[in-house]
Amino acid sequence: MDILNRFNRNRRLRRALDDNRDRLYRMALAWSRNPALAIRLTEKVIDRELRSGQAQHEPSQLLLRLFGTLSRCWHEHRQRMAPDELECGFDPAAHRQRVQTHEDTSTSVQAAIGRLPVAERQVLTLVNIEQLSYEQTAQILEIPKSAVVCSLNQARLRLLDMLAQEISQQARCDDCWCSSRPAQCRSVHTSVPTAQERCSS
Repeated sequence: MDILNRFNRNRRLRRALDDNRDRLYRMALAWSRNPALAIRLTEKVIDRELRSGQAQHEPSQLLLRLFGTLSRCWHEHRQRMAPDELECGFDPAAHRQRVQTHEDTSTSVQAAIGRLPVAERQVLTLVNIEQLSYEQTAQILEIPKSAVVCSLNQARLRLLDMLAQEISQQARCDDCWCSSRPAQCRSVHTSVPTAQERCSS
């Protein structure tokens, strides 16, 4: 009977993990910006959960634990990985279907999120994309709630600046000779001041 109960628990756990596989991959990709690495991280998290055998009946609690394990796995990997392995060959448009979020996030926004610093990127995706609370995000990342709030505010400001620069750049280039030469265009036009520069002025 004990063996049968253990088998049923493992089967429920496997089913629950399969149900969360795409969400894990989406978050791993949002953090790492590397599709191959995101797949490996997802499988590593699932393997760790299966080895632990801790069947969690509450779906929301399971998801928090999975994201927490994902965060630890990613940071462990970052300590060992080569600098050029990060964000290797990532194209948001090519992975549109699998990274699609609760709200339809445009490719330009996805790319801008990918340029955020690591800590800000993690907080923004958990709060704004996964719709988690500050407390849940702090639990996943193992940081104080105040650090979550601070990183989120910085991420939003930085994201607005990047999108404003992109919109301004596109507007200047619509009828510009360099519309087909984006590299030359960026060197000709001055950039939009950042939030920090506007505050200092």
